[in-house]
Amino acid sequence: MLLKKEKDASSQLLESLENISTLVPSTALPLHFSRDFINWKGIPVSANLSNQGYNYETEFPPQNTPSPITGHVSIGPGQFKKHLPHTIISMTSLTLGNILPIAENKNAQVNGPLISIIIPNSSIHEISLTFSKMKLNLSQPQCVFWDFSHLQWTDTGCHLENETANLVTCLCTHLTSFSVLMSSIVP
Repeated sequence: MLLKKEKDASSQLLESLENISTLVPSTALPLHFSRDFINWKGIPVSANLSNQGYNYETEFPPQNTPSPITGHVSIGPGQFKKHLPHTIISMTSLTLGNILPIAENKNAQVNGPLISIIIPNSSIHEISLTFSKMKLNLSQPQCVFWDFSHLQWTDTGCHLENETANLVTCLCTHLTSFSVLMSSIVP
């Protein structure tokens, strides 16, 4: 019972942060807020977005790692469905992903920053996300997003595009909070 309450609380915290992001008026943009564990960036959208796309890069100081922890988001030109949004808010955290539970039957852990992309009243065809690996000894990356309805990480609409020694790149067909799960067990 306690695990269920904790699971709900951590999901509610993430959902509250996303909801707060949707309330930022375009008159308050551009916005940049950065602390040791969380970064927020908000931009008003101009007509150039349809030609240039959207790129967001964030960096955190090394966390028991040889280099900084980074996250990168790219939404290419023409990837927005229907119409251009008015605002885009990006939120990245090193700690929020760790408080969201992993299914008991999975031997995996969050191994990258949690990246949320909030674009009110808009949808996309595809988004590219690149995560620094926080632990280099883990394997089998799985591109996931936090499913608020089922209170779990899921990979629906996301797949692994590329993996290097330090980075994992995912492609997804929707917007929400993303990260990468990796295992300490090699099959």
